[in-house]
Amino acid sequence: MRSFLFRNSRRSGGSRSQALRSRPHRLASTLAIAFAFLSPAAAASADDAAKPVRAEAIAIEDHRVRPAEIYQDTPVETEILDAETLADLPALDAIEALEAIPGIRISSQVQGQRGAVRIDGLPPEFTELLVNGQRYAGENDQTIDLGDLLFANIDRIEILRGPQALRYTARAAGGVINIITRDPPTDGPTVEALIANGDQERVSGELTVGYGDAALGGNLTYDYNQTSGFETPDPESTDFDDGLGSPFGEGSLYRTHDLYGTIVARPRAPLTLKTRLGYRIRDEAYALDDGPVTARRENQRWLFSQQGELVLDEATSLSSTLTYSRETFDTSVGREFELVDDLARLELRGERLFELGATTHIVSLGADLSSPGIDLQESRFPDGIDLEPGDADERSYRGGFFGVVESEFASWLSTEIGIRREVHSRFAPAWLPQAAILLTPLRWGDDRAVKLRLSAGRAIRYPALRELYQPPAPQQGGAYFLAGNRDLAPEKALALRTGIETNPTRWLSLSLTGFYSETSDLIRSTYLGQEIQIGEEVIPANPTLCNLGILIWCSDRVTPVNGQVFEKSNLDDLVSYGIETRLDLRPHELLRLQLGYTWNRTRLDDTDLEIDELPDAPRHIANGVLTLIAPRIQTSLTARGQWRSRALIERSGTGLAGFTTPEKSNTSFELDLRLRQPLERWLGHRLELFADVQNVTDNRVIDSYVVRGRAFLIGLRGRYP
Repeated sequence: MRSFLFRNSRRSGGSRSQALRSRPHRLASTLAIAFAFLSPAAAASADDAAKPVRAEAIAIEDHRVRPAEIYQDTPVETEILDAETLADLPALDAIEALEAIPGIRISSQVQGQRGAVRIDGLPPEFTELLVNGQRYAGENDQTIDLGDLLFANIDRIEILRGPQALRYTARAAGGVINIITRDPPTDGPTVEALIANGDQERVSGELTVGYGDAALGGNLTYDYNQTSGFETPDPESTDFDDGLGSPFGEGSLYRTHDLYGTIVARPRAPLTLKTRLGYRIRDEAYALDDGPVTARRENQRWLFSQQGELVLDEATSLSSTLTYSRETFDTSVGREFELVDDLARLELRGERLFELGATTHIVSLGADLSSPGIDLQESRFPDGIDLEPGDADERSYRGGFFGVVESEFASWLSTEIGIRREVHSRFAPAWLPQAAILLTPLRWGDDRAVKLRLSAGRAIRYPALRELYQPPAPQQGGAYFLAGNRDLAPEKALALRTGIETNPTRWLSLSLTGFYSETSDLIRSTYLGQEIQIGEEVIPANPTLCNLGILIWCSDRVTPVNGQVFEKSNLDDLVSYGIETRLDLRPHELLRLQLGYTWNRTRLDDTDLEIDELPDAPRHIANGVLTLIAPRIQTSLTARGQWRSRALIERSGTGLAGFTTPEKSNTSFELDLRLRQPLERWLGHRLELFADVQNVTDNRVIDSYVVRGRAFLIGLRGRYP
C-alpha cells in the first residue's frame, strides 16, 4: 500500500519524501487505516487502532503554525493552493485567484481568452488548464481560457511548473494548472452555498449539495456568474497606452452557468468508480460603449467522464478514464458562424511499487488515445464582402504512450524520469523525454532544509483543426481576414527549470528559480499580400480641381475598400529565459506575507517581423500578498498587488505577434482587497461574510488591453454541516 499512500499524501498537499521518512508508529497507523478499507473483515480491529492516532494527529496539527513552504517536497515543482488559502483571496473565478502568482502571467485578449496564461514566458497554448485532470472547456488544441474553468466546490488548485507532457497532454511544456473539486461526502448530507453581489452588474452564486456513505455518494454543483462590460477608452486618443477599444463596452453583459456533478461508487473494497457529468453555457452580449447590444456569442459544452481505479494488491493499481466532450460555438461578433468541437479520449494507466534495498521506485505505464473533431459552418458575411462563406468538417486521431519512474534513492535524492511517444494521424510522431531531480543536501528537522531542483523536457503542440482548415473569414466586421493553412507544422518546445529553495526557519521560505525555453515553428498570423473587397467609398467631385483642368475630379468617383488577408504560419523561433524569486513568511498564525519578482526576456527570431519579443510580455513583474487575521474574532484582511513594467502593445486583440506595434505601454499597478469575517461564533453556523474591492488603483488599461475599473462586491458563504 505504500505507493498509494505516498501518492495520496502528495495530492492532499503533503510530501512523498516526508511520507517515506515518516516515523514507524505513524506508518503503522496509516497502514491500519488503509487495510481497513481493503479488507472489510479487518475493519473493526483496524478502526479501534486508527481512531486514537488520528485524533492525536489532528490535535497536534491544530496547535502548530502551518510551515512556510512554497513548493511541495517533490522533484516536480508543485504548488498547492488549498480551500482556506483561496477563501482569503479577493477572487470569485480562477483568473482572479491566480493573477498574482509569480511566474504566471495572465492577459485578457479582446478576440480571444479572458485569461490567457503564460508560464515562464512560453506562449499560452503550452499551459494545460484542467478540472479534475480533464479538459473542461475550450476548443481542442487552442489556448484554453482560464476564465472558463469551474471555480466552485474547490478542494485545492495544483500548479505544476516545468514540462508536464508525460501524464497530461503532449503540449504541456510550461506547466499544468489543475482545479480539484471535493469528492462527495461519505457520512451523510452536505450543503454549501455562496451568494455575492456588486457594482457593474456583477452577480455570483454557487450551490453544492451532496449525500453519501462509504459505498456510494454524489454531489451536484451549480455556479453562476454575471458581469457587465468595460468602460471603453477614449476612441479619439492618440496615446497607444489607452489600449485597444474593446467591443465589450459598458452596455455588454457576460453570463456563465456551470452544472457539474460527481458520483463515487465503491462496489467492492479495492474498486472505486467515479462518474462526472457537466453542462456549461457562456453567453456574451456585445455593445459599443453603453449602447444597445449589437452582437452575441454563445458557447455550450457537455461533458461526460467515467473513471475506474482498481487496487490489485499492496503495490499495484490500475486505472482507466473515458471522457467525451462536445462544445458548440455560435457567434455573430465580427462574422456569423457555428462551430461544433468534440473530443473523445481514453486513458489507461498502471502503477507498481518496487523496493530495492533502501531505495523505493514507482513505475507508471500509461496510454491515452483521443480523437478531436470540428464542424465549422460559416453564415452570411457582412454586407459588401465579396466572398463566399466556407465550411470545414475535419477529424484527427492521436495517441500517447508513456513510462515514468519515480525513485527515492536516499533522504536527500529523489528523481522522476520518463518518456512519451506521441503519434498523430496528420503529422510525424515525436519522442518527448522528461526528467526532474530533487537534491536536499542540508536538512535540519522536518521543516528546515535546502532543496535544489532541476527539470527538463520536450513538448509538442499540433495545430488545431481550425488553424489548418478555416477558410478566409472576416474579423472585426471585415477589418481584416484570417485563414487557416494546411501546410502548418507542429509547434515544438524545449523547457528547463532549475532552482534552490530554503527554509532557514519553520516560518520562512525563500526560493530562486531560473528558467529557459526554446519554441520552434511557433504559429502566428502573417499578411499574405492579398486583399478582399469589403465595400466601396464614394469620393465626391471637387469643382476647384475640375476648373484647373483635372478632369477626374469633375464627377464622383467610386473606389473599393479592401481588407487584408492574414494566414496562419510558422515563426522561425522563440526563446524565453528569466528568473523568478519568492518569499513566504509566516511568523504567526495570524500573519502571512508572500512576495515575488519575475524577470523574463522573450526573443523572437523571424525575418518577416520588425519586433524581437512577444507582445504583452513585460520584462519585470512584482507580486505581493499580505493576510492579517484579527485575534479572537478571526477577521481577515488580504491585500494583493501586482506591478508590471512596460510591454509591447498588440493592436488586434488576438495576442498574436503578427499584429504587434513597436510602441510600449506604461507601467501598471493593480491592488485588490478582501475582508472576510467568520460568523460561526455568533450565529452557531458555518457562515462567513466577505467584501472585495478590486482594482483599488482604478487602472483601465494593462499592457494592450482594457481592464475593468474599480469594482466593489459583498458576499455570504455557508456550509452545512
